[in-house]
This record gives sequence, C-alpha cells and structure tokens, in this order.
Amino acid sequence: PDRTSSANNWGAELFISNHINAGGGKGAEVYHSIYGGPGKTLAEEIMKNLSKIFQSRGTKSRQGQNGDYYHVIREANMPSVLIEHGFIDNSGDANILKDKNKIEEMAKATVEAIKAIFPPEEEEFKAKPNSFFSRAFNVLDELSETNPVLPGIESPFDIAGRKFKYQAYLEK
Repeated sequence: PDRTSSANNWGAELFISNHINAGGGKGAEVYHSIYGGPGKTLAEEIMKNLSKIFQSRGTKSRQGQNGDYYHVIREANMPSVLIEHGFIDNSGDANILKDKNKIEEMAKATVEAIKAIFPPEEEEFKAKPNSFFSRAFNVLDELSETNPVLPGIESPFDIAGRKFKYQAYLEK
C-alpha cells in the first residue's frame, strides 16, 4: 500500500507490481483492473512476452468488495498491473527463477511490453531519473532503501546503451 500511495504522490504514469506466486500451480499470470483500459492492454502484452519463458496462465482481473481486489490496482491513479512470475513451489518454475539469464529475460519481457504500449517519445530510449520507467521499476534510491530486495531476484540489463537493474521486492 505504501508504494501505491508513493507512486500516486509522484504522479507516476505506470505502476508494475512484481511477485512470485506460491500455493500449487505452474506458470506466470498478469492481473489488471476489472475495468480494462491501458492496464489490461499492458497486461496482455507482458503475458505474451512472458509466455516465451513460463507456461501462460493468462491475464486476469479479480473483483473485490469495492472494485478491484488488489490494492495496487484498485488504489493506483495510473495504469497498473500485478505480475506473478511463476510459482516458487513448482520445481520447473523455481529453476527458471534461479537462472540469471531467465531473470533478465523476464525483465526484458516487461520492458519490451512497456515500450510497445507506451512508446518513448524520442527515437532513442533514454530513461530519466524521475521518469515513469524509473519509478515503475523502483530505480530511485529511496525505494531501494525502503523495500528489501528478494534475494536472488535481481538482474542488470542494457537497453539502447543505458544500464538498468531489475529487482523484485518482498511484499509486507
């Protein structure tokens, strides 16, 4: 909830909540708002890309008592998605989640989806320190310091000559 409020206060243009599922299942799934919109379009593009890495469980929405079930989707003032990157208690998915190359592919799958749905205005892609991209991927130092990184789910990557680090955070 604190990250959603922070993103609203920053005026973020996009919110992506990265998770790893558990509880008996296999594959990736991406949640979006029950109301559709650009978040649903982004979820579909992310799932299309992630299906090259994981078995696809599809894109989903979930009804709650007061609209969307998930806080990060219901309370965000911008398009938002919640990505479940496989099941940690499934040996096949767990092996993917341990592979640094696959982690980088997961990050690129999301980045490529963002670029496809929200293309950069400039021909050359440049992420500015306070851009939607930086905020969506928790690149800012204050987020990295306040949210512990899930061990092993961290991957540096390069897009158009610019270096980024993809990190997944523990949800409290």
